[in-house]
Amino acid sequence: MMNWLWGGSDTDGSEQLPVGLSKLHRSGRNVPADEDDSAYKDEGNKCFNRKDYETAIYHYTQGIAVKPTATLYSNRSAAYSELGQFQKALADAEEAEKLDPLWAKVYSRKGKADYGLKQYKRAADDFARGLSLSMQRAAEESVKRDKEIEALKKQSQSHTEAYWKLLDENKQLQRQLDDYRVMFDDWAKKQI
Repeated sequence: MMNWLWGGSDTDGSEQLPVGLSKLHRSGRNVPADEDDSAYKDEGNKCFNRKDYETAIYHYTQGIAVKPTATLYSNRSAAYSELGQFQKALADAEEAEKLDPLWAKVYSRKGKADYGLKQYKRAADDFARGLSLSMQRAAEESVKRDKEIEALKKQSQSHTEAYWKLLDENKQLQRQLDDYRVMFDDWAKKQI
């Protein structure tokens, strides 16, 4: 009966909507189109976090040799920037941009490299482009979240209506059972 609640296969008249809230990203985080989950990235990130930038560059380079991704180029760009090798950092940021031009983080990497190269106008343009993409992404996620919440409200309303219907049916069945019990008791008394 309560399939919408318990997940059974029979229908009870209420419609099950395939609705759930999508995963939100940290504020301002714009994920790359092709996320990199390689061991090279993970090892490089560990080294980067320990400030072992040379070894981080080694791991990111190994990953790029296997499968070039915007994430690996972007991370290697950050490592080069930390070492003050801004020309290499800019080259990697530009490669990351070619692979994923809508990823906001790419432009922060380019901006940092351009700033290190004393190309302040280009750096400002890079940072502005990244901020614009990040704001656009936040607005899109807000609209998406609003739609998901509205769909969940509709699903909740449908489930509430089905629940009240079941409660009403349960009360009717309870009254019928009570009537049958009285009738049975009357019949049993007559038989004695």
